[in-house]
Amino acid sequence: MNKKAIILCLAMMILPLLANAHDFVKNGIYYRFNNNDVSDPTVAVTYMGRYSDEYKNEYTGHVSIPSTVTHWGKTYRVTEIYDGAFEDCDRLTSIYIPSSVTKIGSWLTFSGCSNLTAVHISSIEAWCKIDFGTNPLKYAHNLYLNGKLVTKLVIPEGVTSIGEWAFYGCSRLTSVTIPSSVTRIEDNAFVGCSSLEEIIFKDGSTTLWLGDNYNLGDDRQGLFYDCPLKKVYLGRNLSYGTSQSRGFSPFYNKKTLESLTIGNGVNEIGANAFSGCSGLTSINIPESVTNIGEDAFKGCTFTSVKCSERFYDMFEIYTQVGDFVFREGSVPRLVEYKGSSREVVLPKDFKGKKYVIDTAAFSKLEDFSIVISEGVTKIESGVFEACGSGLTNVIIPNSVTEIGEGAFANCSGLKTIIIPEGVIVIGEGAFRGCSKLPSITIPASVTSIGANAFDGCSGLTCMNVHISSVESWIANNFASSLGRSYSLYLDGELLTKVKIPSSVATMPDYVFSNCSSLTSITIPEGVYSIGKGAFFKCSNLASISIPKSMISIRDGAFGSCSSLTSVIIPENVTSIGNEVFNSCSSLTSITIPEGVTSIGNYTFCRCSSLSSIAIPESVNKIGRCAFYNCSRLTSITIPEGVASIGEHAFYGCKGELIINCNVKKMMMEGSKFSKIVFGGKETEIEDEALSGYQSVKSVVIFNGVTSIGTEAFNRCSNLSSITIPESVVEIGKYAFSKCPNLVTVIAHKSWKKIFKENRLELFNGCNKLEKITYVK
Repeated sequence: MNKKAIILCLAMMILPLLANAHDFVKNGIYYRFNNNDVSDPTVAVTYMGRYSDEYKNEYTGHVSIPSTVTHWGKTYRVTEIYDGAFEDCDRLTSIYIPSSVTKIGSWLTFSGCSNLTAVHISSIEAWCKIDFGTNPLKYAHNLYLNGKLVTKLVIPEGVTSIGEWAFYGCSRLTSVTIPSSVTRIEDNAFVGCSSLEEIIFKDGSTTLWLGDNYNLGDDRQGLFYDCPLKKVYLGRNLSYGTSQSRGFSPFYNKKTLESLTIGNGVNEIGANAFSGCSGLTSINIPESVTNIGEDAFKGCTFTSVKCSERFYDMFEIYTQVGDFVFREGSVPRLVEYKGSSREVVLPKDFKGKKYVIDTAAFSKLEDFSIVISEGVTKIESGVFEACGSGLTNVIIPNSVTEIGEGAFANCSGLKTIIIPEGVIVIGEGAFRGCSKLPSITIPASVTSIGANAFDGCSGLTCMNVHISSVESWIANNFASSLGRSYSLYLDGELLTKVKIPSSVATMPDYVFSNCSSLTSITIPEGVYSIGKGAFFKCSNLASISIPKSMISIRDGAFGSCSSLTSVIIPENVTSIGNEVFNSCSSLTSITIPEGVTSIGNYTFCRCSSLSSIAIPESVNKIGRCAFYNCSRLTSITIPEGVASIGEHAFYGCKGELIINCNVKKMMMEGSKFSKIVFGGKETEIEDEALSGYQSVKSVVIFNGVTSIGTEAFNRCSNLSSITIPESVVEIGKYAFSKCPNLVTVIAHKSWKKIFKENRLELFNGCNKLEKITYVK
C-alpha cells in the first residue's frame, strides 16, 4: 500500500471520531471510550451524533444498560452515563442502571424524558455511591430494586455516605431508614420525594452530616424539600452543613411533621432544628440530651412536653378553649382556630386576660368572616396577614383605635371591611395586597396612615377619605400612604375645589397624590415650594393657579394629571424637576419663564397633546427623555447656552428642530425631525451626531457652526439637501456618506478644492448628487 493510500485510510478511521460523540454502538446503545487503561478499560453510555440534542428518541421504551460490553474482541466496563446521553428521548419509559456505573451526568442527561417513570437498579449500596451531576433525573421517577418497586427504603448497614441527588424525585418512596454507618448525606439527596412521610435515623454515636439544597435556591427547606414528612425517629446527633451557620435545618418549617421520637443516642439538638414544625403537639426529650440550641422548637404547638427541668423555659405550652388554642404566658396569644364555622366570633378574653392574635391563627381557613370582640383596642401588626385569600369579611368594633402594620396585608380575598369612627392610626402596609377589596371609607378620626397602607389594592374602585379640615389634611399628608385613586370628603360633602390656607408655606410631598375628586386648586401667595408628587395622578385636575412666590417645583409634582390643559410657571422658578409633567396627556401649552436653568429627566415625557413650547435662553441643561413622545410638537428651539442634553430627550418628536448648541448623537436618538437647523455661535456637530438618522430630509447650517464630525450625517437615507456655511473649518471623514437621496449641496467656495479631492470619501454612496454648488 502506497503512502497516499495509508493517509487516506487513517483519515477515514479518524473522521467518525470527529463527527460523532459516540465511538461505537452495541445492541442499540451508544458508547464512548473513557480511558486507555489496558488493565481496566471503561466506557460511558452516550448519545448519537455530534450534539446531545441533534437527534431525538435514539432510545425508546425500556433500555437495559449492561455492566460490560465487548467491542472488537475487547471487553469494557460500563462506568458512566455521559452528560446528555438520553436528552429529548420522550419515548423512553424505563431504564436499568447496573452497579458498575459510578457516575451520571448533569440535568441534561435525561432532559426531555417526560415519560421516564421507572429506574431499575440491582444494588442500593452502589446507587448511594454514584457521582450524580446536578439534578440528573429531572422528572419524578419510581425506583426498582431487583424488579420490585421501592417504597420503604432501608439503606444497608455498612454504607457510609449517600451521594448528591441520589434519590431526587423518587416520588413513590414513603419511608427511609438510615443506618448508623452513614456519616454523610450529600446535598439534595431526597429533594422532591413527594410521598416521603417517614425517616428513621438509627441509633449511633457518630454525628450525621446532612447536606443542603442550594441548587434549588431554597436553603430554608434543606434536604427534604417537597417531602411531606410526618414521622421522624432521631437516634443520633445531626449536623446540617452550611445551612446550619444560617440557622436553618433540613426540618425547618416542616408543618407536616406530626411525630418526633428522640433516641438515647442524641445529646444535642441544634438551633432551629425543628423550628416552625407547627404540627408537633407533644415531645419527650430524653436525659441523654444536654444541650438544646436557640429556637430549636420555635413555633411548635406543644400541648405536652416531657424534658429535664433545665429546659422547661424553652418550651411554650398551649391550651385549647372551645375552638380556640391559646399559648400560655403573661400576655396570652391566640395561635389557632380549630372550629368548623365560617363565621368566627372571637372570645372576649382568655382566663380573664386580654390576649393578642397570632399571625397564623386563621391561616388554614378558607372563605370565612370574622367578628372582632368588643374590648379589643388594637388590631396587632400582621395579625391576619397569613389568612391570604381565606378571609372575606371583617367587622371591627368601635373600641378599636389602631390597626397595626400589615394587619390585613395580602388578604387577597377580603371583600368588605368597615373602619369605625374612633380609629386613629392605620399602620404601614395595613391593607397591602388586598386585591379584591372594592371600596373603603376612612373616617375623619384617623390622624395617621402609614406608608403603603393600600399598596397593591388593585380592585379598589371607590376610596372615600373623610377629613376634618384642609389644614389637617396637609399637616398629616396621608396621600403618600393611600396609593390608590380616592375621593376627599369634608363635612360629608365631596371636595372638588380646594383653596390652600394662607398659613401654608410649602406643599408637602404627595399631599394630594391620587386625589381623583380634585378638579381645581388655588395656591395662595407665600407658598414657595410644591413637593414631590404633590398632585401626582390627580386625574381630573384641569386647572391650577401657581403663585408668583413659587421658587421650586419638585419631581413628579403634576405627573399623570391627564386632564391638565395649561400651566403658567412663575418667573421666580429656576428649575423644573424630573417628571414634573410626565404623562400630562391633555397639556397643550406651557410657559417656561426666563431664569429656569434646567429641565429635568422625563419632565414633559408623553405630553402627547403639547403643540408648542419655548425654551428660554437661561436653560443650560435638558434632562433624559425630557420631551419623550411629544409627538405634536412642530418646532423646538434649543438655546445656545445648553451644555447638556440627556439621551432620548426628543424621542418620537417630529417637525423642525433648531439647534444653537453642540450636537451629540445621544440627544437625537429616537427623534423623527424632518428638518434640522444648526445656527449656534461656535457650535460643533460631533462625530456620528445624526448617523443613521432616517427621518431628516433637510439640513440648514448657518454661520456659527465650526465643525462637522466624522460620519455626522452618515446613512441619512432621506436627506435631500444641506447647506454648509463659511464658518465650517473642519469636516470629518464620511460625513455625508451613504445618503442616497442627497441631491442638493450648497457650500462655501473655500471647500471646492477639498470636496473635489475627497468627494469619494465625504460623499460615498450619494448616487443622486450630481453637482455641488459653491457660494461666496
